[in-house]
Amino acid sequence: MTLNEMKSLSPKEQEALFNRLTLERHKGKTTNYASTYNAGAQTIATGAGTTLKEGKELHKSYWLRNWSIKAIADEQVVKQVNGLMWMFNPVSKFWYILRSDKDRFSTLNQGTATFCFDMWLKEVRKHTDMFLGQFHDEVIIEVRKGRRANIRMMLDDCVMEVNKRLELNRELTVGVDFGRDYSEIH
Repeated sequence: MTLNEMKSLSPKEQEALFNRLTLERHKGKTTNYASTYNAGAQTIATGAGTTLKEGKELHKSYWLRNWSIKAIADEQVVKQVNGLMWMFNPVSKFWYILRSDKDRFSTLNQGTATFCFDMWLKEVRKHTDMFLGQFHDEVIIEVRKGRRANIRMMLDDCVMEVNKRLELNRELTVGVDFGRDYSEIH
C-alpha cells in the first residue's frame, strides 16, 4: 500500500490498518527473537499470541529464510576446558562461555555487537566527556546549542575509525537523535 493510498483511508480504516500492522510486527519480532534462541513452534505461538498452527508456519518460514544462522553457528570454534564449553569470537578475539550448544549464534551475535559498541564508545570518549548515560546500545551525550552538526560528525568519524580497525564485511553506522529529554531521542 502506498502512502497516498493510506491517506485516502478513513480514520477508522487507518486505525484498523495500524492495529493489523502492529500485530504482524509483534508476531515477526517474537518469531525472530524466539527462533534465534532455538525456540520451537509452541513457544513462538504462545509468545506471538497465535495458534499452534500459525506458530508452526512462522517457525518454518523463519528457518527457510534464515538458514544461515545455523550455518554460522556451526562454523564457530568451540572447545571444552575443565568440563565447560567455550566459543571463540573471531571479531573480539575473546573466548565466551557457552552454557548450551544452542547458544552459539546468540553468543556470537551479542558478543560481537557489544564489542563493536564498546570500541565505538572508546573512540567517542577520546573526543568528549559529556556523557550523561550509556546502556545496551545507546549513549546519551550532553550537546551545547549550536554543536549538533559537530557532534554528529564526530560520532560518524568515530564509527568510521572502528570500521577501519575491525575491517568487518559490513560497515557499521550510528543513528543520532537530538532532543531535550529521553522520549525525544529513543
